[in-house]
Amino acid sequence: MRRLIALVVTLATLILIAPPPAQAAPPVFSNQDVGLGGPDQIPDPAGKPIRIEVSWWGVQDRPELAYDWSRYDPAIERAHAAGMKILLLVTYSPPWASGGHGASDGLDHWFPLPEWDDEWGAFMTALTRRYAGKVYAYEIWNEPNHATFGNYGDGSDLARRTRYWEVVRLSNARIKAECAGCTVLAGGSAAGTRPANQPAVPDTVPNPNSPAAWLTWAYANGFGGTFDAVAHHPYPIWHQRQGPAQSDCARPDRVLFGPRYVPGSAPCGQLAALRKVLVDNGHPDKKIWGTEWGYPTASGLGANHPSLELIRDFDVEGVHMWRELDYAGPLFLYQFRDSAACTDANQDPECHYGIVYRDGTPKEPRYSELVNKVANYMPASLATGQSIRKLSAMRSPNGRFYLWMQADGNLVLYDSSNGRALWSVLNTGGRRLLNQPDGNLVLYRNPDAPVAVWDTKTWTAGPSTLHLQNDGNLVLYRNATGKPIWASNTVVR
Repeated sequence: MRRLIALVVTLATLILIAPPPAQAAPPVFSNQDVGLGGPDQIPDPAGKPIRIEVSWWGVQDRPELAYDWSRYDPAIERAHAAGMKILLLVTYSPPWASGGHGASDGLDHWFPLPEWDDEWGAFMTALTRRYAGKVYAYEIWNEPNHATFGNYGDGSDLARRTRYWEVVRLSNARIKAECAGCTVLAGGSAAGTRPANQPAVPDTVPNPNSPAAWLTWAYANGFGGTFDAVAHHPYPIWHQRQGPAQSDCARPDRVLFGPRYVPGSAPCGQLAALRKVLVDNGHPDKKIWGTEWGYPTASGLGANHPSLELIRDFDVEGVHMWRELDYAGPLFLYQFRDSAACTDANQDPECHYGIVYRDGTPKEPRYSELVNKVANYMPASLATGQSIRKLSAMRSPNGRFYLWMQADGNLVLYDSSNGRALWSVLNTGGRRLLNQPDGNLVLYRNPDAPVAVWDTKTWTAGPSTLHLQNDGNLVLYRNATGKPIWASNTVVR
């Protein structure tokens, strides 16, 4: 009997000291990840990134109340069940922890006061524990360098920066204590503003609240080790009809996207400026995540607002440029659907960032072209009425040959086995190759007022289909007869 008891005790001891079961490896995020929407909005959501907000205020409205996760659990559960990679955006203090700010309109967001640091820390611990195994990336605050979302103390630049980075340091410590492999994002992600009680920044001097200025300050003041990646919102200057390639080397604080970083050269936009700060401070491995990005499709500009054709070009160009940046992380669209709180007639641009309208109708050609670009979809054929636009391509079924509508406006057929150009239409400023119902294949320039710059002169053929064949030949076939009516004559033997 004593031997049996000893055996039981030994087994119990082994059970107690057994290592915990292995957890699933955190998902890998990269610059190829582009988040467009939730699991019920986008095709094939598995493996796609999604950004979900959780507000401290929304979880704990009063200090004596227990945490209430009910408004956030469903979205996180759905995304996790669909196999999506979740970035959790952790936001705003309840008024009881921020000196009563935001209680009246919910817009005057302040960082938590230091006397509530323990409560903020406890919230971060509870948050990380609750979504353990489902969430591996956390973004600390939304646009903290924008005074509406991140205010503190006397509202000075110094007070706001200092308090934000203190909150980041506290958050990072609590998250890493629960999930050492989780990624913590931080940074002044917006264009940056001052509150009304502070002097306006003259337009002749750089913005002291730009993303790069906030990141520079963080490194200079000992906060460089409190985060793993930088959160940034590379919105184009839409009201000036500018896209992601806009450049301002004299004032990079004015451009949130812009050209890539070139070592030894002055940055010409905030993306490059942020990269320079990371490199200069010995952290070249830290990625810059585009946690919001997009383009409104309506505003008070009325007819002067960029067309859907032009916005489509900017969207696709943005994805194309982003994926070429080896120092970038994922890119997240803001937002999939127009705001349900607005009417279609509302001219507030915040109402119209969706790629579908409020009723779910796609905004074409923006919607389909962006979805295809994100999926790297390249058709092998163009039916009547179909087209390829700037920075999109056709691909032969065997994957060897590509017909690219390039950023420079050139239409070029390439053999990917050797990089050789087989056929081209050059120096026309083209942006859309359209297979017209009359059978003519036409290259157009100018998205808002199309002008034909090249065609196959087959306008009497009727409906036809363009095929990029496995032999490298680009052939237009008449549907009625199945016979070719035009070809690039680029057969590769």
